Amino acid sequence: MLTLKQSDFYVVQQSVVKGHSLPSLFSTTDNDFHMQFRRCVNSAFAMSALVQYEPFVDNTTKLFLKQTERLFIDKPGTCDFTQWLQFYAFDVIGEITYSKRHGFIERNEDVDGIVAYLTKLFLYVAPVCPPRFTSLPTNEAKPN
Repeated sequence: MLTLKQSDFYVVQQSVVKGHSLPSLFSTTDNDFHMQFRRCVNSAFAMSALVQYEPFVDNTTKLFLKQTERLFIDKPGTCDFTQWLQFYAFDVIGEITYSKRHGFIERNEDVDGIVAYLTKLFLYVAPVCPPRFTSLPTNEAKPN
């Protein structure tokens, strides 16, 4: 199995508690730690679990299509389709996670400024935490 050493990009994302870094499933650079915790959540991403989310996605998709028609079909102006799809994604995630949409699609607005906040966060994180590879895979055979 090919494993790559993860860059310091991940360390920057770790929380710090009482002066000690607190790795998470997403921020650890320790492969064993990552494997141990990934096992705990693997079942949530199995196909048998994913198909159970389908009714939530379907409910939000029906509302998305209905609102798309109501707000944008035969209406003057334009649809910021990137933002509209982002609203859809956040509402799907809300329905899957909390059995309740956040209301982005119903209100056609950035609920509680969540999208604006994440945009600002990513504008900060991108230059501060650029991904760097400390080792790259090669196709070269290792010497015996």
